[in-house]
Amino acid sequence: MFESDKYYQLGEITKSHGVKGELSLKLDIEISEQELKSLESVFVIIDGIPIPFFIENLKKHNNRFVVKFEDYDSIDKIDELVDCKVLVEKINVPDYDSDLKLPDLVGYKLLNYKSDLGQIIDYTDFNNNTLFTLENDVLIPANVDFIIDVDVDNKVVYMELPEGIETL
Repeated sequence: MFESDKYYQLGEITKSHGVKGELSLKLDIEISEQELKSLESVFVIIDGIPIPFFIENLKKHNNRFVVKFEDYDSIDKIDELVDCKVLVEKINVPDYDSDLKLPDLVGYKLLNYKSDLGQIIDYTDFNNNTLFTLENDVLIPANVDFIIDVDVDNKVVYMELPEGIETL
């Protein structure tokens, strides 16, 4: 992990993706796809120095993301970026707790549009299909894209779930 009060370590570039300058990005933090796509830039650690890179395109691919940086349009240009750490400025990812992961939310109360769905009693990962089990045996997708906020002090998870999902 890169140590700094200004950045979070977002992840690591694991390999090139195709031949048009795209890179495979493995995330180290829980961040929604929407939050990730809202970033204009990230910092790549090159020779121990965070260098800004502007995101041209970002898309989800399996359990990783494929990122393309501006002015990097060939496999030759991106070769030096493979295995580099990627940082994001803390101000661009508000309310992120670097130690909090989805399994840590067991015991929290789950609210959907201010409606109390109950307490999360279990977290399960079925082949990358993650679920919260609530105290009334209802299963809810444990997807960071649905999480609006987490109140750590009061142990409350605020989610915006698709309509009717809690009655399935």
